[in-house]
Amino acid sequence: MKYLSFTFDDGRFDNYRFAAPILNKYGMRATIFCTSGYIDGTWRSSVGWKTAKEPVTVAQLKELQDKGWEIALHGDRHTTDVDDLRECIKKIDGWGLHKETYGFSLPNSNVDPNEIQRIIGSDYAQRIAYIRRGRTTDMSALKSKIEYALYTFLKIKAAYRAFNKYNVSNLSLAQKYNLPSVVIKMSDSPDMIIDFIKKLPDNTHAILMLHSILPADHPYFGRDEYCFSTDSFEKLCKAVWDAGDKVRVDTVEKVLENYR
Repeated sequence: MKYLSFTFDDGRFDNYRFAAPILNKYGMRATIFCTSGYIDGTWRSSVGWKTAKEPVTVAQLKELQDKGWEIALHGDRHTTDVDDLRECIKKIDGWGLHKETYGFSLPNSNVDPNEIQRIIGSDYAQRIAYIRRGRTTDMSALKSKIEYALYTFLKIKAAYRAFNKYNVSNLSLAQKYNLPSVVIKMSDSPDMIIDFIKKLPDNTHAILMLHSILPADHPYFGRDEYCFSTDSFEKLCKAVWDAGDKVRVDTVEKVLENYR
């Protein structure tokens, strides 16, 4: 058995509007990592999330949670900081989405390891079920650059598999504070992702990091690389559904709980 989790960063309205109905169609649920300051309007990204028209509402988060989605943490102001994480937990607890433990996704790839250790050693560590990171692939390495170019521009499936080989977890060896993910971008072909999932070894867990899911004719589609079309997303979900019992899809917390 191989395991798959769809995750969405930031708390974007399109996750509720476009991604959730597709997942519901195939009987799947996902994890949404919430940037609480973005959702309540007290913070905005300085660089702008160009494909994110607006945030999800608290009422919509509650609806998703009732349908089995995992509500998880992505900081209050999209930073990896003990105080910021504490504020994020405080807000989500206060919104009536309280859980004993939450998953936490690091808001930025380049994070001071000492700050992560401060979080793990803080009084809020008992509230953190796991930490999802970005890809572990070294993007400065020549080999990674070649693989990236081969799959991005030539759509070579073997290059995609090689590039993401270490961006999955072996569930028998998984470290709960160091879970890598496969970053999904607009240029990624769903056929490559499907091929990658089908060829994963048993007892591995692929966490797909997604952002905006938008129709190709949406005015915000293509404004940055961190979006995926609804057509591509549905093709991916259907292929996973067609795989039957060969691939188990669930939220990150449920995969970790049920496997162990």
